[in-house]
Amino acid sequence: MAEILAGKLTSVAGNVELKRIPFDPDPAGFDFLFICFPVHAFNPPEPVLRWARELPRAAALPAVILSVSGGGAVWPNRACRVPLVRALEKRDYNVCYEEMIVMPSNWVIATDAEVAATLINVLPERLGRLVRDLEESVSRRAFPGLFSRLTTVLGRLENRGAKRFGTRIVVEDSCIYCGKCAETCPVDNIVLDSGPPVFGPHCTMCLGCIYICPVKALRPGTLKFVVLKQGYSLKSFRAADFIGDRGVLEEKTKGWVWHGVRQYLTSGK
Repeated sequence: MAEILAGKLTSVAGNVELKRIPFDPDPAGFDFLFICFPVHAFNPPEPVLRWARELPRAAALPAVILSVSGGGAVWPNRACRVPLVRALEKRDYNVCYEEMIVMPSNWVIATDAEVAATLINVLPERLGRLVRDLEESVSRRAFPGLFSRLTTVLGRLENRGAKRFGTRIVVEDSCIYCGKCAETCPVDNIVLDSGPPVFGPHCTMCLGCIYICPVKALRPGTLKFVVLKQGYSLKSFRAADFIGDRGVLEEKTKGWVWHGVRQYLTSGK
């Protein structure tokens, strides 16, 4: 998503820098700050929040916040951006645009393959619309209700439990010490030193290490149900050049679990 967005912005703004959090921005050198993050337990990941709270102050620099969810904008996660908005506003950033982007779920319940491919293939159009909004100075802010805000507060308990999840990941004897898990870890929580990977206490429970392992040598020691048995590969979704029609998408996203995904794909919002 970030790669596609950067491409769209480059076509209209010319100079776009795509960086991985954490990085040290110079507010005086930018016209906009875009922050993209995956929703973890109805919140931004803790490393993203920690980084935002330490940003240099900005004189009303416009900021765009894009959250990414596998379930869409449903009431439990509608307040997921609130903690980040508050952190940015305390540093004098002007949050002018918020949006929830939906991508295939990597958590507990797998997204149907055709729906997953559609979610990937509609990204250019959705992000192009966002860029057009910004060109036209359209502002979009979210004002979630009390229940959504309470869910976000309670979700922080899960963020704390993520650290325990990481220290309990089991390394099977089939591990080939390739280091892909350490390379993909967003918080450098995995170390290899002439042996199997060692997991530190800073896991964010993104599951990236488990899904990227080429020999499936990593498995959770706790909360095993959160990992998809069939694995997770954005590459395979991107390879499927498919966008389902409205009827197909509505049929494959029946039920309350997929309500947010159905709305995202069929309502155009």
